[in-house]
Amino acid sequence: MSKTYFVVGSAKSHNIEKLQYAELKHSLDAVELIESNIENCDYLIFVNHNKKYLKKYLKLKRDPAKLILIRLEPPAVLPVQYSKKVEKNYDLIIDPGVGLKSSSVTDFIPWPYRISKDPANPDDESENLESVIEKSVKNNLFTLESWSLRKNKVVHIAANKVSPTSNSNYRIRRNLVKKLGSKDLDVYGHYWNYSLKRQIGYRIRVLLYAFRAGFIPNLKEIYGGLFNSYPNFCGEPEDKHEVLKQYKFSLVIENYSGYASEKLFDTIISASIPIYIGPKRENLFLPENIFISSDGTVQDIQNILNSMTSDKCDDMLKSMKNYLLSGDFISNWQSENVYAKIATKILSLR
Repeated sequence: MSKTYFVVGSAKSHNIEKLQYAELKHSLDAVELIESNIENCDYLIFVNHNKKYLKKYLKLKRDPAKLILIRLEPPAVLPVQYSKKVEKNYDLIIDPGVGLKSSSVTDFIPWPYRISKDPANPDDESENLESVIEKSVKNNLFTLESWSLRKNKVVHIAANKVSPTSNSNYRIRRNLVKKLGSKDLDVYGHYWNYSLKRQIGYRIRVLLYAFRAGFIPNLKEIYGGLFNSYPNFCGEPEDKHEVLKQYKFSLVIENYSGYASEKLFDTIISASIPIYIGPKRENLFLPENIFISSDGTVQDIQNILNSMTSDKCDDMLKSMKNYLLSGDFISNWQSENVYAKIATKILSLR
């Protein structure tokens, strides 16, 4: 007899979640699971923890389903789902993109990468990933000659967010954008030039969402940097990849240092050499020389830039291109392949 499933999202519902549900459901259907409802499913799958639906399920007092939590939001965004109180409810927890320190590559679930002009608001009409890589190579993005024509400044594309917890990199992000300044760094994204009124309103929403989710927020983190100004703000890009292609280097700062998201691969595909604040390369089972790790200090970033000779840059561009063309990137990180691996892992849960 076929097993059944039901997928639940977090309380925050927007375009990216709709796409994640569709890709996950497609993969679950492919392993011959049948979509059902919360009252009758064999596998109840949460894409991020949802307090309301967990409570609803527990009230049913039905024959127990297998409860699975797929955490696509890091502790910086949804800290409550990392508490032991929440974790104990689930039979299986899957953390895509989280670096592993000791396990084998077969245990690693990569981040489900899909290319999008605006990763914060993706649509289901994004280009085919393999075609984009082919086009980038064909247009000589990875040649030193072409790359040398780009702007000498570093670019950083990410929103100026705040977190209800100190377990985030948002403070590092603000500090680097402010201290590197207009001479060395251009910054794009939401919230960098918002009025004080809008900044306060945004922080209040983060505060209230944390309380509703059952987490006591850190007020210092939420209101940190409230009065900062950022003269190196250049706008909110319509197409992230077109902006990245204008710059030799990209400062890539994950929301949380324990996982790798789309940010790193957006930069690699655009042939903008990543200066990366995130997990160690070996914990992500990635090849050498496709990004430069940084400790997140201004001095370290300046040292990196001063050390980058033409030969070093050429070697990195070749390594980035070779990795994209090797097939390992597509088979491991492309979203549909990641969700297929997740579906197989769920099916194996007895």
